[in-house]
Amino acid sequence: MKKNDHQVIQQLFDDYIRMYSSRDDQLTAHFSEDFSGFTGGGDFLVKQREEWVAITRQDFAQIKDPIRIEIKDLSIQSLADTIAVATGFFTINLPIDDQILSRETARLVLIFRLESAGWKITHSSISIPYHLVREGEVYPMKELVDRNQFLEKMVSERTTQLSDAKETLERINEQLTNEIAKHKETELQIHKLVQQLEVERDTAQLNAVTDSLTGLVNRRYFDGAISAEFYRLKRSGAFLSIIMVDIDHFKQFNDFYGHLAGDNCLKVVGSVLKNVICRVPDVIARYGGEEFVVMLPETDRNGAINIAEQMRDAIEKRAIPHAASATANHITISLGVVTISTGEDPVTPEQIVAMADNALYSAKKNGRNRCEFFVKSPSL
Repeated sequence: MKKNDHQVIQQLFDDYIRMYSSRDDQLTAHFSEDFSGFTGGGDFLVKQREEWVAITRQDFAQIKDPIRIEIKDLSIQSLADTIAVATGFFTINLPIDDQILSRETARLVLIFRLESAGWKITHSSISIPYHLVREGEVYPMKELVDRNQFLEKMVSERTTQLSDAKETLERINEQLTNEIAKHKETELQIHKLVQQLEVERDTAQLNAVTDSLTGLVNRRYFDGAISAEFYRLKRSGAFLSIIMVDIDHFKQFNDFYGHLAGDNCLKVVGSVLKNVICRVPDVIARYGGEEFVVMLPETDRNGAINIAEQMRDAIEKRAIPHAASATANHITISLGVVTISTGEDPVTPEQIVAMADNALYSAKKNGRNRCEFFVKSPSL
Protein backbone atom coordinates (compact mmCIF):
# COMPACT_ATOMS: atom_id res chain seq x y z
CA MET A 1 0.00 0.00 0.00
CA LYS A 2 1.36 3.42 -0.96
CA LYS A 3 2.10 6.06 1.69
CA ASN A 4 -0.75 8.30 0.57
CA ASP A 5 -3.12 5.29 0.68
CA HIS A 6 -2.35 4.99 4.41
CA GLN A 7 -3.61 8.57 4.87
CA VAL A 8 -6.67 7.78 2.72
CA ILE A 9 -7.52 4.74 4.89
CA GLN A 10 -7.16 6.80 8.08
CA GLN A 11 -9.45 9.48 6.62
CA LEU A 12 -12.02 6.83 5.59
CA PHE A 13 -11.94 5.36 9.11
CA ASP A 14 -12.43 8.84 10.62
CA ASP A 15 -15.32 9.46 8.19
CA TYR A 16 -16.87 6.13 9.21
CA ILE A 17 -16.75 7.09 12.92
CA ARG A 18 -18.10 10.58 12.17
CA MET A 19 -21.05 9.31 10.12
CA TYR A 20 -21.82 6.51 12.56
CA SER A 21 -21.78 8.99 15.49
CA SER A 22 -24.10 11.40 13.67
CA ARG A 23 -26.38 8.51 12.56
CA ASP A 24 -25.79 9.47 8.92
CA ASP A 25 -27.28 6.96 6.46
CA GLN A 26 -24.63 7.93 3.89
CA LEU A 27 -22.40 5.57 5.83
CA THR A 28 -23.97 2.65 3.94
CA ALA A 29 -22.54 3.93 0.63
CA HIS A 30 -19.05 2.97 1.85
CA PHE A 31 -19.89 -0.76 2.03
CA SER A 32 -18.57 -2.98 -0.77
CA GLU A 33 -21.03 -5.04 -2.79
CA ASP A 34 -18.93 -8.06 -1.78
CA PHE A 35 -19.35 -7.54 1.98
CA SER A 36 -19.18 -9.70 5.09
CA GLY A 37 -19.05 -8.82 8.76
CA PHE A 38 -19.27 -9.89 12.38
CA THR A 39 -21.23 -7.95 14.97
CA GLY A 40 -20.99 -7.76 18.74
CA GLY A 41 -20.15 -11.10 20.31
CA GLY A 42 -18.77 -12.45 17.02
CA ASP A 43 -21.22 -15.36 16.66
CA PHE A 44 -23.12 -13.91 13.70
CA LEU A 45 -21.59 -13.53 10.26
CA VAL A 46 -23.42 -11.20 7.90
CA LYS A 47 -22.80 -12.39 4.35
CA GLN A 48 -24.79 -9.89 2.30
CA ARG A 49 -24.36 -6.13 1.94
CA GLU A 50 -28.11 -5.63 2.06
CA GLU A 51 -28.31 -7.45 5.41
CA TRP A 52 -25.55 -5.29 6.89
CA VAL A 53 -27.23 -2.12 5.62
CA ALA A 54 -30.47 -3.29 7.28
CA ILE A 55 -28.70 -3.90 10.61
CA THR A 56 -27.00 -0.49 10.42
CA ARG A 57 -30.28 1.27 9.74
CA GLN A 58 -31.95 -0.68 12.54
CA ASP A 59 -29.19 0.58 14.85
CA PHE A 60 -29.81 4.17 13.67
CA ALA A 61 -33.57 3.77 14.12
CA GLN A 62 -33.20 2.58 17.73
CA ILE A 63 -31.03 5.53 18.73
CA LYS A 64 -31.72 8.48 16.47
CA ASP A 65 -29.85 11.16 18.41
CA PRO A 66 -26.12 11.68 17.80
CA ILE A 67 -23.79 9.69 20.03
CA ARG A 68 -20.25 10.41 21.20
CA ILE A 69 -17.43 7.99 20.35
CA GLU A 70 -13.96 8.39 21.83
CA ILE A 71 -11.18 6.68 19.84
CA LYS A 72 -8.53 5.28 22.18
CA ASP A 73 -6.18 3.82 19.60
CA LEU A 74 -6.03 3.22 15.83
CA SER A 75 -3.77 0.86 13.87
CA ILE A 76 -3.64 0.55 10.08
CA GLN A 77 -1.94 -2.46 8.45
CA SER A 78 -1.35 -3.10 4.75
CA LEU A 79 -1.94 -6.72 3.64
CA ALA A 80 -1.42 -5.94 -0.06
CA ASP A 81 -1.49 -2.98 -2.45
CA THR A 82 -5.30 -3.27 -2.55
CA ILE A 83 -6.05 -4.57 0.96
CA ALA A 84 -5.78 -2.66 4.26
CA VAL A 85 -6.97 -3.40 7.79
CA ALA A 86 -7.89 -0.62 10.25
CA THR A 87 -8.31 -1.59 13.92
CA GLY A 88 -9.72 0.97 16.36
CA PHE A 89 -10.36 0.75 20.10
CA PHE A 90 -13.06 3.07 21.43
CA THR A 91 -15.64 3.86 24.05
CA ILE A 92 -19.15 4.90 23.07
CA ASN A 93 -21.49 7.24 24.96
CA LEU A 94 -25.18 6.80 24.18
CA PRO A 95 -27.90 9.35 25.04
CA ILE A 96 -29.08 7.02 27.84
CA ASP A 97 -28.29 7.54 31.51
CA ASP A 98 -25.91 5.02 33.09
CA GLN A 99 -25.58 2.99 29.87
CA ILE A 100 -23.03 0.17 29.99
CA LEU A 101 -20.84 0.88 26.97
CA SER A 102 -19.51 4.16 28.42
CA ARG A 103 -17.51 2.12 30.93
CA GLU A 104 -16.06 -0.44 28.47
CA THR A 105 -13.61 -0.41 25.57
CA ALA A 106 -14.84 -2.02 22.36
CA ARG A 107 -12.96 -2.87 19.16
CA LEU A 108 -13.87 -2.11 15.55
CA VAL A 109 -12.00 -3.84 12.69
CA LEU A 110 -12.62 -2.61 9.13
CA ILE A 111 -11.05 -4.32 6.10
CA PHE A 112 -10.78 -1.93 3.13
CA ARG A 113 -10.29 -3.09 -0.48
CA LEU A 114 -9.38 -0.87 -3.41
CA GLU A 115 -12.11 -1.36 -6.04
CA SER A 116 -12.88 0.41 -9.29
CA ALA A 117 -14.98 2.95 -7.37
CA GLY A 118 -12.23 3.54 -4.79
CA TRP A 119 -11.58 2.13 -1.32
CA LYS A 120 -14.63 0.26 0.03
CA ILE A 121 -15.36 -1.55 3.31
CA THR A 122 -15.44 -5.25 2.50
CA HIS A 123 -15.48 -6.61 6.05
CA SER A 124 -16.45 -5.26 9.49
CA SER A 125 -16.06 -6.82 12.90
CA ILE A 126 -17.34 -5.17 16.10
CA SER A 127 -16.10 -6.75 19.32
CA ILE A 128 -18.08 -5.95 22.47
CA PRO A 129 -16.68 -7.28 25.80
CA TYR A 130 -18.10 -10.80 26.15
CA HIS A 131 -19.55 -10.26 29.63
CA LEU A 132 -21.80 -7.54 28.16
CA VAL A 133 -23.25 -9.75 25.44
CA ARG A 134 -26.12 -12.00 26.37
CA GLU A 135 -26.24 -15.53 25.04
CA GLY A 136 -27.44 -15.64 21.43
CA GLU A 137 -27.16 -11.89 20.85
CA VAL A 138 -25.34 -10.18 17.96
CA TYR A 139 -24.31 -7.29 20.21
CA PRO A 140 -25.91 -5.91 23.39
CA MET A 141 -28.92 -4.61 21.49
CA LYS A 142 -31.38 -6.04 23.99
CA GLU A 143 -29.71 -4.08 26.81
CA LEU A 144 -30.20 -0.91 24.81
CA VAL A 145 -33.79 -1.83 23.95
CA ASP A 146 -34.58 -2.53 27.63
CA ARG A 147 -33.32 0.92 28.58
CA ASN A 148 -35.15 2.49 25.68
CA GLN A 149 -38.32 0.73 26.81
CA PHE A 150 -37.89 2.16 30.29
CA LEU A 151 -37.64 5.66 28.83
CA GLU A 152 -40.43 5.13 26.31
CA LYS A 153 -42.92 3.98 29.01
CA MET A 154 -43.55 7.66 29.63
CA VAL A 155 -44.70 8.08 26.05
CA SER A 156 -47.80 5.97 25.54
CA GLU A 157 -48.15 6.55 21.81
CA ARG A 158 -44.92 4.58 21.15
CA THR A 159 -46.08 1.40 22.87
CA THR A 160 -46.93 -0.27 19.57
CA GLN A 161 -43.57 0.65 18.03
CA LEU A 162 -41.69 -0.85 20.99
CA SER A 163 -43.71 -4.05 20.70
CA ASP A 164 -42.81 -4.36 17.02
CA ALA A 165 -39.13 -3.76 17.80
CA LYS A 166 -39.20 -6.51 20.43
CA GLU A 167 -40.71 -9.00 17.99
CA THR A 168 -38.04 -8.10 15.44
CA LEU A 169 -35.26 -8.76 17.95
CA GLU A 170 -36.79 -12.08 18.92
CA ARG A 171 -36.77 -13.15 15.28
CA ILE A 172 -33.13 -12.08 14.94
CA ASN A 173 -32.18 -14.01 18.09
CA GLU A 174 -33.89 -17.10 16.70
CA GLN A 175 -31.83 -16.80 13.50
CA LEU A 176 -28.65 -16.33 15.53
CA THR A 177 -29.22 -19.59 17.38
CA ASN A 178 -28.87 -21.44 14.08
CA GLU A 179 -25.83 -19.43 13.03
CA ILE A 180 -23.86 -20.19 16.21
CA ALA A 181 -23.47 -23.83 15.10
CA LYS A 182 -21.54 -22.58 12.07
CA HIS A 183 -19.17 -20.43 14.12
CA LYS A 184 -16.14 -22.73 13.88
CA GLU A 185 -16.53 -23.13 10.13
CA THR A 186 -16.72 -19.36 9.75
CA GLU A 187 -13.53 -18.89 11.77
CA LEU A 188 -11.76 -21.36 9.47
CA GLN A 189 -12.95 -19.45 6.41
CA ILE A 190 -11.63 -16.18 7.86
CA HIS A 191 -8.31 -17.88 8.66
CA LYS A 192 -8.02 -19.14 5.08
CA LEU A 193 -8.84 -15.66 3.78
CA VAL A 194 -6.07 -14.12 5.89
CA GLN A 195 -3.61 -16.75 4.63
CA GLN A 196 -4.64 -16.03 1.05
CA LEU A 197 -4.16 -12.30 1.60
CA GLU A 198 -0.69 -12.95 3.04
CA VAL A 199 0.25 -15.03 -0.02
CA GLU A 200 -1.06 -12.31 -2.34
CA ARG A 201 0.91 -9.69 -0.38
CA ASP A 202 4.14 -11.71 -0.63
CA THR A 203 3.57 -12.29 -4.35
CA ALA A 204 2.94 -8.58 -4.92
CA GLN A 205 6.14 -7.68 -3.05
CA LEU A 206 8.15 -10.16 -5.14
CA ASN A 207 6.65 -8.88 -8.41
CA ALA A 208 7.56 -5.33 -7.45
CA VAL A 209 11.30 -6.16 -7.56
CA THR A 210 11.32 -8.73 -10.40
CA ASP A 211 11.72 -8.09 -14.13
CA SER A 212 8.73 -9.84 -15.68
CA LEU A 213 10.54 -10.68 -18.94
CA THR A 214 13.85 -12.20 -17.76
CA GLY A 215 12.91 -13.26 -14.23
CA LEU A 216 15.95 -11.39 -12.87
CA VAL A 217 15.64 -8.74 -10.19
CA ASN A 218 14.99 -5.27 -11.55
CA ARG A 219 16.76 -1.93 -11.19
CA ARG A 220 14.64 -0.98 -8.18
CA TYR A 221 15.92 -4.00 -6.29
CA PHE A 222 19.51 -3.48 -7.46
CA ASP A 223 19.61 0.17 -6.34
CA GLY A 224 18.58 -0.87 -2.83
CA ALA A 225 20.97 -3.85 -2.79
CA ILE A 226 24.09 -1.91 -3.83
CA SER A 227 23.39 0.81 -1.28
CA ALA A 228 23.00 -1.72 1.55
CA GLU A 229 26.05 -3.76 0.46
CA PHE A 230 28.22 -0.66 0.03
CA TYR A 231 27.66 0.56 3.59
CA ARG A 232 28.02 -2.97 4.99
CA LEU A 233 31.40 -3.45 3.30
CA LYS A 234 32.51 0.07 4.27
CA ARG A 235 32.85 -1.08 7.90
CA SER A 236 35.58 -3.55 6.90
CA GLY A 237 36.98 -1.66 3.91
CA ALA A 238 36.46 -4.66 1.60
CA PHE A 239 36.42 -4.49 -2.21
CA LEU A 240 33.20 -4.04 -4.18
CA SER A 241 33.08 -4.68 -7.93
CA ILE A 242 30.38 -3.76 -10.45
CA ILE A 243 30.01 -5.03 -14.04
CA MET A 244 27.79 -3.23 -16.54
CA VAL A 245 26.76 -5.38 -19.53
CA ASP A 246 25.23 -4.25 -22.84
CA ILE A 247 24.11 -6.42 -25.80
CA ASP A 248 25.92 -5.20 -28.91
CA HIS A 249 23.76 -3.87 -31.77
CA PHE A 250 20.53 -4.93 -30.05
CA LYS A 251 18.42 -2.32 -31.89
CA GLN A 252 19.54 -3.81 -35.20
CA PHE A 253 18.65 -7.27 -33.87
CA ASN A 254 15.12 -6.10 -33.04
CA ASP A 255 14.73 -4.42 -36.42
CA PHE A 256 15.97 -7.51 -38.29
CA TYR A 257 14.31 -10.35 -36.33
CA GLY A 258 11.35 -8.60 -34.67
CA HIS A 259 10.49 -7.73 -31.08
CA LEU A 260 9.39 -11.23 -30.09
CA ALA A 261 12.80 -12.55 -31.04
CA GLY A 262 14.31 -9.60 -29.20
CA ASP A 263 12.43 -10.52 -26.03
CA ASN A 264 13.61 -14.13 -26.32
CA CYS A 265 17.18 -12.91 -26.83
CA LEU A 266 16.99 -10.89 -23.59
CA LYS A 267 15.72 -13.97 -21.73
CA VAL A 268 18.54 -16.17 -23.04
CA VAL A 269 21.27 -13.59 -22.33
CA GLY A 270 19.92 -13.03 -18.83
CA SER A 271 19.90 -16.77 -18.15
CA VAL A 272 23.45 -17.28 -19.48
CA LEU A 273 24.82 -14.40 -17.41
CA LYS A 274 23.06 -15.64 -14.29
CA ASN A 275 24.61 -19.11 -14.69
CA VAL A 276 28.09 -17.55 -14.45
CA ILE A 277 27.24 -16.11 -11.02
CA CYS A 278 27.64 -18.76 -8.33
CA ARG A 279 27.93 -16.97 -4.96
CA VAL A 280 24.93 -16.12 -2.79
CA PRO A 281 25.89 -12.43 -2.16
CA ASP A 282 26.34 -11.74 -5.92
CA VAL A 283 23.44 -9.98 -7.65
CA ILE A 284 22.58 -9.78 -11.35
CA ALA A 285 19.77 -7.49 -12.48
CA ARG A 286 18.20 -6.27 -15.67
CA TYR A 287 19.10 -2.59 -15.51
CA GLY A 288 16.92 -1.45 -18.40
CA GLY A 289 16.52 -2.16 -22.11
CA GLU A 290 19.39 -4.42 -23.23
CA GLU A 291 21.57 -3.53 -20.20
CA PHE A 292 22.36 -5.81 -17.28
CA VAL A 293 24.34 -5.06 -14.13
CA VAL A 294 26.24 -7.37 -11.77
CA MET A 295 27.30 -6.67 -8.16
CA LEU A 296 30.22 -8.67 -6.75
CA PRO A 297 30.83 -7.99 -3.01
CA GLU A 298 34.34 -8.68 -1.65
CA THR A 299 35.72 -9.20 -5.17
CA ASP A 300 38.96 -7.54 -6.31
CA ARG A 301 39.87 -6.29 -9.78
CA ASN A 302 41.28 -9.59 -11.06
CA GLY A 303 38.29 -11.56 -9.80
CA ALA A 304 35.83 -9.13 -11.39
CA ILE A 305 37.62 -9.12 -14.76
CA ASN A 306 37.75 -12.92 -14.69
CA ILE A 307 33.96 -13.14 -14.16
CA ALA A 308 33.33 -10.52 -16.86
CA GLU A 309 35.41 -12.53 -19.36
CA GLN A 310 33.54 -15.71 -18.39
CA MET A 311 30.29 -13.91 -19.18
CA ARG A 312 31.55 -12.64 -22.54
CA ASP A 313 32.84 -16.10 -23.43
CA ALA A 314 29.57 -17.80 -22.36
CA ILE A 315 27.54 -15.49 -24.66
CA GLU A 316 29.98 -16.16 -27.53
CA LYS A 317 29.55 -19.91 -27.08
CA ARG A 318 25.77 -19.59 -26.95
CA ALA A 319 26.04 -18.27 -30.54
CA ILE A 320 22.65 -16.58 -30.90
CA PRO A 321 22.47 -15.66 -34.62
CA HIS A 322 22.72 -11.92 -35.39
CA ALA A 323 22.94 -11.31 -39.14
CA ALA A 324 22.56 -7.54 -38.68
CA SER A 325 25.53 -7.15 -36.32
CA ALA A 326 28.55 -5.13 -37.41
CA THR A 327 30.71 -6.97 -34.87
CA ALA A 328 30.03 -10.70 -35.46
CA ASN A 329 27.43 -12.98 -37.02
CA HIS A 330 26.10 -13.80 -33.56
CA ILE A 331 25.11 -11.94 -30.40
CA THR A 332 28.04 -10.42 -28.47
CA ILE A 333 28.22 -8.28 -25.35
CA SER A 334 30.36 -5.39 -24.13
CA LEU A 335 31.26 -5.09 -20.45
CA GLY A 336 32.48 -2.30 -18.18
CA VAL A 337 34.13 -3.24 -14.87
CA VAL A 338 34.96 -1.15 -11.81
CA THR A 339 36.44 -2.18 -8.46
CA ILE A 340 36.62 0.13 -5.46
CA SER A 341 37.94 -0.19 -1.95
CA THR A 342 34.98 0.81 0.21
CA GLY A 343 37.26 1.90 3.05
CA GLU A 344 39.49 4.17 0.97
CA ASP A 345 37.73 5.46 -2.16
CA PRO A 346 35.49 8.49 -1.37
CA VAL A 347 32.61 7.51 -3.65
CA THR A 348 28.88 6.82 -3.41
CA PRO A 349 26.97 3.79 -4.76
CA GLU A 350 25.63 5.97 -7.57
CA GLN A 351 29.15 7.03 -8.55
CA ILE A 352 30.34 3.40 -8.62
CA VAL A 353 27.60 2.53 -11.12
CA ALA A 354 28.54 5.59 -13.19
CA MET A 355 32.17 4.41 -13.26
CA ALA A 356 31.11 0.99 -14.55
CA ASP A 357 28.96 2.70 -17.17
CA ASN A 358 31.95 4.79 -18.30
CA ALA A 359 34.01 1.62 -18.65
CA LEU A 360 31.18 0.07 -20.69
CA TYR A 361 31.21 3.11 -22.97
CA SER A 362 34.94 2.58 -23.52
CA ALA A 363 34.36 -1.09 -24.41
CA LYS A 364 31.76 -0.12 -27.02
CA LYS A 365 33.93 2.70 -28.35
CA ASN A 366 36.92 0.38 -28.71
CA GLY A 367 35.13 -2.14 -30.90
CA ARG A 368 32.55 -3.95 -28.73
CA ASN A 369 32.63 -7.64 -27.75
CA ARG A 370 35.22 -6.77 -25.12
CA CYS A 371 35.69 -5.99 -21.46
CA GLU A 372 37.14 -2.67 -20.25
CA PHE A 373 38.21 -1.79 -16.69
CA PHE A 374 37.45 1.67 -15.35
CA VAL A 375 40.53 3.87 -15.07
CA LYS A 376 40.14 6.88 -12.83
CA SER A 377 41.16 10.12 -14.53
CA PRO A 378 42.59 13.09 -12.60
CA SER A 379 39.27 14.97 -13.01
CA LEU A 380 37.23 12.24 -11.27
